[in-house]
Amino acid sequence: MGNQKERELLKQSMQNAALCAVNRDFIDPLTLYGFPVELSGGLAAFSFIYDFRPDGYKIVRTSDITEVFSEEAEHFLERIVRAENPEFTPEPPGFALESMAALCTDLQEKKKIVTVECEGSEETIFLIGQICRVTNKEISMRTFDGMGVWDTEKAAVPLGDITCISVGNAYVEILSKYLTEKK
Repeated sequence: MGNQKERELLKQSMQNAALCAVNRDFIDPLTLYGFPVELSGGLAAFSFIYDFRPDGYKIVRTSDITEVFSEEAEHFLERIVRAENPEFTPEPPGFALESMAALCTDLQEKKKIVTVECEGSEETIFLIGQICRVTNKEISMRTFDGMGVWDTEKAAVPLGDITCISVGNAYVEILSKYLTEKK
């Protein structure tokens, strides 16, 4: 997010606890909808909205953000989210956001089940699991598949390739209750 305008729009949305839309045109064709809740030099955390409901947090690299906006459609979406979820208040996730390495170390220490995405390359990488090691170059994850079966091999992911980490979403929280070891 080299553009200061986008950073200011995120800060304004945070101050107003307002929903915004975020594009990352070079790596993801989909718009991210959420409430920005924390911003560091290199990362932005959003209380992610999916199907009119808060659905955990998405933490993305600020360098990938190409556009931030909140127009009539986003105001309408926010009105529905607040009406359908009256107890919802956007709050910071409480994770270390100084860098991707700091975030991954914090998630490892807290034993969080997360999704890690490496978008924008020839092959998008999407992993679900628990971070078990962090170095200054890569992370190692114990992953599981869509059927909730733990993989026998750990996955290594270069830190610089990680574009998005999600935590606390319904898919991961529910599926993680049913995890089994490979037979």
